[in-house]
Amino acid sequence: PSGREPGAQPGSLPKRRKRFTPTEPTVFLIPKEVSEYPDEWEMFDKTRVRQLVDIKMAVTCTEYCAHAFRNRKTKQIIYSAFPDNVVNEMNYGESLKALCCLLTNYCNVSIRKTGELVSNLTDREITISTGTIAGLAKELRTKSESSRNEILNKLMKSPALHSDATGVRINGEKWNIYVTASKSGVMYTLSKKKGIEGIRKTPLKDYIGAVIHDHDKSYYNDEFDFSLHQECLAHILRYLQDSIENEPDLIWAKLMHRHLQCIINRYKEGPIPDNELEDIVRNYEDILRIAEQEYHDHPPTKYYRDGFNLAKRLGEYQEETLAFLMSETVHEYENNLSERLLRICVRKCKAVISFRAESSVEAYCDAMSLIQTAKMNGKNIYSILKEGFSRAKV
Repeated sequence: PSGREPGAQPGSLPKRRKRFTPTEPTVFLIPKEVSEYPDEWEMFDKTRVRQLVDIKMAVTCTEYCAHAFRNRKTKQIIYSAFPDNVVNEMNYGESLKALCCLLTNYCNVSIRKTGELVSNLTDREITISTGTIAGLAKELRTKSESSRNEILNKLMKSPALHSDATGVRINGEKWNIYVTASKSGVMYTLSKKKGIEGIRKTPLKDYIGAVIHDHDKSYYNDEFDFSLHQECLAHILRYLQDSIENEPDLIWAKLMHRHLQCIINRYKEGPIPDNELEDIVRNYEDILRIAEQEYHDHPPTKYYRDGFNLAKRLGEYQEETLAFLMSETVHEYENNLSERLLRICVRKCKAVISFRAESSVEAYCDAMSLIQTAKMNGKNIYSILKEGFSRAKV
């Protein structure tokens, strides 16, 4: 805590909003005194300008008319072809589809409320059914296969990938949503089971780079050819804090917590020379020896063994814990990227409680892959969805 009051600090320059180009005629304001006694006043070459920015919802409709043509000789009748996005007698455009898809998937608005919102925004001119809204993610999935393949190619070329999973219910049964991400792309996948079978559903099944995860031992299976593992230090620090609170008579957890924090702070400052690395590793091993001696003198009880198990894990997976210090490809020491990307799925699952069909969750995962990848690359997610809906079905 800095101890400073919240808000702007003394001496800081104000950040002004950008000015817009007026879309309406400028309104010139005349003071009441001038309008009552115009002869007593003259216009001075100085102005004050303020802008009022607003949005409006307008309903547009384009009608296509296909004339019939008959061959004079063969009497064959043909019609002009309609555009790819004009299939039924009445169709919805890409802008409306993109808005509804964003609300239901990214903003976690219910399907019913999305329909109500569209109806009220258009003064009840458009009443889109819940079935139509529910099918938008599936339509986007069909039309965006090429975009998802591009995301997959980006992920496979990344030197390191983050991975994590969260639970989701489909018809009352527990399934799992996996996220595989780098700084250039995100991909969500659905799996009935967790562990090795779940990883097989992700891009990691054919990946040979480094993987950053939360000590799920499934990632260490011989079936996968990862070049390197990085354990999430954010999780380890939380586990150490838990050990500190539950084992106040032991000092190893405090020492390791302080040591890992010092390592992280030093790593942020710049490259670490070899002699410093040797000292870091030596201190790490010394602390583990202290833990071994402390648990020899004070064996863990059956009520709390997490500290003992953590010390054992830090010894067995020392290389994976400190991989970011030694590797030229892994520059991150925590898996927070995956956790942030899964947080929106957790909120969606709490709002839905239980999905009805596996296909619905797969469509949701594909839509979120497009949205989060676009957001990560600084692109307009609304425009990306409009572009996706404008494509012809494969």
